[in-house]
Amino acid sequence: MAPNNNNSKHNSHFQLEDLTIHGEEERTFKNNSHITSKQGRALLWHEILENKNETAYLIDNADNELLQALSKVRILNDASTNDSWLERFGASLFDIPLDLVKDLERCAPENFSARVADFNDNLFYKMQDEFGMEHLGLNSEDMQNIINSDQFLISFLSTETTTPQPAHVDFPWEFLDEQGHSLEIGVFPLTTEGMFLQVWARNDDPSSVSIEGEIIYIPYGKLLTLPASTIHGGGFRSTHDCLNHGNLRCHLYIARNGGRLSRFQTNKYTEPGNKRKELAERYIDASAMDTLMHSFFVQTK
Repeated sequence: MAPNNNNSKHNSHFQLEDLTIHGEEERTFKNNSHITSKQGRALLWHEILENKNETAYLIDNADNELLQALSKVRILNDASTNDSWLERFGASLFDIPLDLVKDLERCAPENFSARVADFNDNLFYKMQDEFGMEHLGLNSEDMQNIINSDQFLISFLSTETTTPQPAHVDFPWEFLDEQGHSLEIGVFPLTTEGMFLQVWARNDDPSSVSIEGEIIYIPYGKLLTLPASTIHGGGFRSTHDCLNHGNLRCHLYIARNGGRLSRFQTNKYTEPGNKRKELAERYIDASAMDTLMHSFFVQTK
């Protein structure tokens, strides 16, 4: 049964009316020039999300460095228009009922107490101790029917300030060698601001040249699953209201076809078979990252 609280405690929903641009900046926005305020940048992203087809010409012909960088973010708003990308990564994109999303948002911690260790103390998390959702007062079948799996763990995540997470996988390589064919990870946002992730096309040849990441955006109401061996990194915040959680979201650990999950996950940042070499030495940030870090993603400290 869902919690009875009808009011969301995480009031971070995007409100376009709060981002009105006035005066000189309104003119520069219309002229497709540089936009300096956080409100203007958020509105620019909202315009891309709402009018991607209409803004395609402007993007192709813009001098605006931020607009060019934002246009490189892959927006996973529809499976059919992203089918080749989904196939390349062995990924799936699902619609997730908003009632379920809102129930999970209400279940998320009001105050997180744990931070991701290693390289990213900017990330808050709360890993659930039990499989499924019954311990949260929710029906596990609601999620099982979406992801087609009867065993999954949920972790709630929030970003305090943007620091891109280094390339990693969520399980030890030895565990992936044994169970990886049956394991997946899933991510979906719990607020209308959506969520961002960086992913890399895996190449196990250690002599290969640098592999550039790709920044993707998962909108509210969408759930993305990826093979557990997918090299990825989070750590992004677009939430401007510092009183609210930064891009509150869920991370799923999924087992299929008789696979098994450990109750404790361990990120691995090194190459398979070479614990002395960081994945980040070959798996480098997307080319648009510097611009997005400077002009779009929120850094609170």
